[in-house]
Amino acid sequence: MRICIIGAGASGLMCAYILSSHNMDITIFEKNNKIGKKLLLTGNGKCNYTNLDFSLNNFYTDNKLFLQKLFEEIDNIKLIEILKEIGIEPFYNGDYVYPRSLDAKSLIYAFKDYLEYKKVKIVLNKEIKTLKEVEDYDYVIFATGGSSYKNTGSTGFAYEIAPLIGHNITKTKPALVPLIPYIDDNLFSFLKGQRVKSKVSLYINNKFIEEDIGEVQFNDDNISGIVILSLSSLISNNNNKNDSFLLLNFIYEKEYNDIINILHKRRENIKYKLKRDFLSGFCNEKLALYITSKVFSNKDLLKETNTISDKQIEDITKLLTNFKIKIKDVSTFDKAQTTKGGIKLDEISDSFQSLKNNKYYFIGETVDVDAKCGGYNLSFAMISGYKAAMSIIKNEI
Repeated sequence: MRICIIGAGASGLMCAYILSSHNMDITIFEKNNKIGKKLLLTGNGKCNYTNLDFSLNNFYTDNKLFLQKLFEEIDNIKLIEILKEIGIEPFYNGDYVYPRSLDAKSLIYAFKDYLEYKKVKIVLNKEIKTLKEVEDYDYVIFATGGSSYKNTGSTGFAYEIAPLIGHNITKTKPALVPLIPYIDDNLFSFLKGQRVKSKVSLYINNKFIEEDIGEVQFNDDNISGIVILSLSSLISNNNNKNDSFLLLNFIYEKEYNDIINILHKRRENIKYKLKRDFLSGFCNEKLALYITSKVFSNKDLLKETNTISDKQIEDITKLLTNFKIKIKDVSTFDKAQTTKGGIKLDEISDSFQSLKNNKYYFIGETVDVDAKCGGYNLSFAMISGYKAAMSIIKNEI
């Protein structure tokens, strides 16, 4: 029984680990000169591989029942235990789970050491381009990733091959990606490079969709941060991106009227300061300067704080709690962490085996499942690899 795995990312490595632990004859083909290249980028190199909050609400797919059945067999807790078997001890930061080393290389080395021990054949610098190249194998597992992070070797190859087998592909789009807003003033000149914690509410077609709390990072011409990347999948799915906008509440832990009262007291307490410095010490310093520049004229900024009107305090509060950013588009695949879309789940079995030709399996980012930031996409990749491997083992025992 000869098995071929195309791709040595998270899903392919997990699949190979499970298969090799049952002494299967496995060959891994990897187009890069080393395994796990994309894994090195996860969690900013710290490898956030799963999350204790494993609700289905964190995953995006048209077939939640598929995921529900999958996670009943293997979930985040079982994944943590499986990785312990190859030496990966978990480190918990809130709900986020990392290797205790806080280094993605640890996970790569753990897989690599075990596969070498089991004498799994790993062929590096080998790009498979046709089905004919792997026709002599009994099973072929596509673990080639999606279209994100192309510099790691992901080219969307599975989306080209699958239709040749008879599969349909849900249109692929970038996900977990920075958002490109309309820039109509000097917002980015003030906030470029700043991270500001906020409650972020997403609206599409003036309808509230979802909200989350986290840091918003302001870049040259886009916004990012975990909370933004997670919401980007919902925007990416909307054909008219410019019908989307975000409302940012920078003082989300306080009620609106409480903020009004605090600012009234500030007006008296720091009456000796200039209006330009009214919010200094109350919120992010660059944000403070931006908001005062929006409310006060250039001349007015140099007047004392005790001349601020009640109306101006209300205007400041509105900007602090209801700051609107209209979305123009999402960034492209070269900045995306994962892919939305892919091989339809109703055309593969619950073990990720093709229903068009049972010789083939599609795992990880190749299929139509994506998720929020927080280790969910990496979890799904490894879980899918585990499930496919167990299917083959069951078929052959």
